[in-house]
Amino acid sequence: MLVFSLILTIVMLVVALKPTLMTISGLIGQISQRKEVVKKMNDKIYRVQLATKLLNEAEAKLPVLDESMPEGFVWGDWAKKLELLATQSGVKTNQISVTEVMTTKGEARFTMSGSGQYEQILQWIVMLENMRRIVIIDSLQISSAKNELTAMINGRIGFETRKEASEKTGQN
Repeated sequence: MLVFSLILTIVMLVVALKPTLMTISGLIGQISQRKEVVKKMNDKIYRVQLATKLLNEAEAKLPVLDESMPEGFVWGDWAKKLELLATQSGVKTNQISVTEVMTTKGEARFTMSGSGQYEQILQWIVMLENMRRIVIIDSLQISSAKNELTAMINGRIGFETRKEASEKTGQN
């Protein structure tokens, strides 16, 4: 009888404790899942904070990038900068013209010429190459007349097309 009572007590304990043990087991599983979610969220928060920090550091440089590759073909501003470079180097500009604008390519071809002494023309070309605006010199011809040199430059400048600008900002 004692054995029967002992077996009955054990069966009753197992039947009574089984739901509690199952609940505890389920809660432990949920806790471990939530810890994993918290870990992933903390990792994402760290990455967002890092990205924000990098953006804040790069934000000061964005105007320089916009100047090097402006949105759309802004001829007037660029022509003024060319005139300023010529004045600073002592070169007298004879001609500045756009020969072709390829809006689908984001490129414009130009021709310009200027007159001055060798050092002035050299400085003008160096200043042109060192502009923030992307300038590609395709050809340079230098001729001499009356103690003065004349430089003829054919080149290209780039600009951002409207399609590229809208893709960059995520707009259509």
